[in-house]
Amino acid sequence: MSAALPRERTKPENFLRHLEPLRGALESYCRRSLHDPGAVGDVLQAAVANAFRDFHRYVEGTNFRAWIFRYVTLEIRTANRERARRRNVPLEGYRHQEHHAGRIPVSVEPGASVPGLASRRGETCHPSEESSS
Repeated sequence: MSAALPRERTKPENFLRHLEPLRGALESYCRRSLHDPGAVGDVLQAAVANAFRDFHRYVEGTNFRAWIFRYVTLEIRTANRERARRRNVPLEGYRHQEHHAGRIPVSVEPGASVPGLASRRGETCHPSEESSS
């Protein structure tokens, strides 16, 4: 009788064998590190896709955890950078010169109530305008 030789794993099987035990840790790391909690799935998917694409570079027997976390870290940095770039887009029509004494000019219809601003008679919106008692 001949002994059955174990068949060699395919690239996807081998990759998933390494990845499965780390899924929870990767997701937790991603959730903690991302500035946008809604992007966790997209970032993980992109990182895993890139790692799978480059799996031929992984040397079997070395630290897969460190290898895959590197891909996730790079993807997190990219996502955080893109989010910061979107948030730093200047507002149209805003000029720095319009900024007086730390206040941004706001035009409000007379008699309109503005949430968060003083609304009772005798109150002011800015501490510097308060009358000293």
